[in-house]
Amino acid sequence: MKKFLLALITVAVVTGCNNDEVLVDEQAPQPEATVETPIAFSIFADKATRAQATDLEAYHNTFAVYGTKENNGMQTVFSNVTVTYQQGVEAPNEWTYSPLRYWDKQGSYEFIAFTPAAAPINYTLASDGKISGGKFATTGKYTLIGQNIQSGTSGEEKYVGFVGGTGKDTDIMLSDKATADGALKPIVNLNFRHILAKLNVALKTTSTFPSVITVKNITITGLDDTGEYTDAAGWTSSSVDANYKLQYDDATGVVLTDKVAYFIESLIMPQAMDGKLTLVYEITSGGYTETYTYVIDLDDVFASITEYEIGANYTITFTVNPSDAIMFDADVAPWDEKTNSNQEIK
Repeated sequence: MKKFLLALITVAVVTGCNNDEVLVDEQAPQPEATVETPIAFSIFADKATRAQATDLEAYHNTFAVYGTKENNGMQTVFSNVTVTYQQGVEAPNEWTYSPLRYWDKQGSYEFIAFTPAAAPINYTLASDGKISGGKFATTGKYTLIGQNIQSGTSGEEKYVGFVGGTGKDTDIMLSDKATADGALKPIVNLNFRHILAKLNVALKTTSTFPSVITVKNITITGLDDTGEYTDAAGWTSSSVDANYKLQYDDATGVVLTDKVAYFIESLIMPQAMDGKLTLVYEITSGGYTETYTYVIDLDDVFASITEYEIGANYTITFTVNPSDAIMFDADVAPWDEKTNSNQEIK
């Protein structure tokens, strides 16, 4: 039997953007000083495309901040202080902490943070007590469970939703260092970047395909699920669970159209490019239904990439477009001529 053709299109491999591509509201109002002005924060999350949310509260509602002040010596002002988003409160007080710290008008400040505040991350100041030269590191090995936030299918990538907690993966983000002059009493702008990677799988068919294609299962195996992070080395991954997988599974299935539908959207551990994807779908033509299984190595999909990188967003879009129907032609074998016998009747 001839195989149906499965066309594979790799649509996007998107890395985190540079800071100058982040939409930052520079016009956030600053509080008027009465006696002293408290230190306040304005928070933004780095993104992969301009369609994504840039406000941190779309991803997480807490972060842990570290801050130092230099004025007649070095002083630690914030050390793993939790800052929490207050829904409905206008800037600059929407991100709050307690007790408040107040600007030293002759002080020079540095700040850095990670989000969410419960993420398994520590920050260590440099030996001279400064933010500059300090290091982020995980508190131990961090394990992803393979959460797929596309519980159904949608026309768009969701981007957000990895908030952590029981049975969920956490989209861990670290901020860039921010500096401030105490005399200016600014809102401290912190820009966060993702430190895990993300993998998406989407499918569609063509508007001209006459039969019904129903996706039943997509499974990705062979990825490392556990790792440790340091600023110096990034993630050092190691696989500890042979059963770890990213999966979409639906006994009823989803019928493909010519509009892209997302089936898998999961965080993954940055690591060497690896993994195997298995796609199971059915084609119904008339009253006949047949099951098809398509298997591909992900290093063949992303042929020019050797590793899943920190902050990178990878999307594979399959276009299922069978073009070779099983057809028949018929020939007839000639009679096998045997030795003839001629008889004379007298």
